[in-house]
This record gives sequence, structure tokens and C-alpha cells, in this order.
Amino acid sequence: MFKIGDRVLHIEYPNVWGKVVAKKRKNEGLQFVLVEWDDNRGRSRHHATALRHAPRPQQDHVTI
Repeated sequence: MFKIGDRVLHIEYPNVWGKVVAKKRKNEGLQFVLVEWDDNRGRSRHHATALRHAPRPQQDHVTI
């Protein structure tokens, strides 16, 4: 499940990144998340199954 602050991608638009800003249960306990999209695309509400976690960027490890 998603947490507030998680970076996400929409399954139909995998090149658009967003951040979970709120969660809400509606009707028979279905959970929806409010996503604020990058690049000023606004906010939209989605069922959790329409989103996936964004990959974390790899960090370079420096060995000394």
C-alpha cells in the first residue's frame, strides 16, 4: 500500500511521476490516493491499483 510522500507512476502513463499527498477510504472501504503530479500537471485521485511505486534512483557508492 502507498504512504503519503511515496513517489508513484500511473500504470497507463509510466513516464509521468507524482507524489502521494493524501489517502481516503470511500464507499465499501475502497482506498483512493490523491496524487500531485510533477511538472505542474495538477492533482488527481486514483484507486491504488492504477498506480505503482516509482523506482528509486540508484546512488553511486564511493569506496575509500
